[in-house]
Amino acid sequence: MAGNVVTPEMTEQLILSGADIVKVGIGPGSVCTTRKKTGVGYPQISAVLECADAAHGLGGMIISDGGCQMPGDFSKAFGAGADFVMAGGTFVVMMKVVVN
Repeated sequence: MAGNVVTPEMTEQLILSGADIVKVGIGPGSVCTTRKKTGVGYPQISAVLECADAAHGLGGMIISDGGCQMPGDFSKAFGAGADFVMAGGTFVVMMKVVVN
């Protein structure tokens, strides 16, 4: 596994270099301060669409990393081509509600 990337070119480069799975996403995470501090980021659905196409063309897979806040966001990520979705922040909130 390697990443994080948001372009098909970097996705291809990582897969050609030996990565089986590429993490896609810069800036959309719930605790990510990248956009606030540096002004760098890329819309998650666009990144997933473009990177999934590149990865699948080479037999690789992608993980959509960040940006899932609502249940529908998971469907959008999978619909855009993600093979997996990272959702740590979503489950942390659920644990707080269930435990408290």
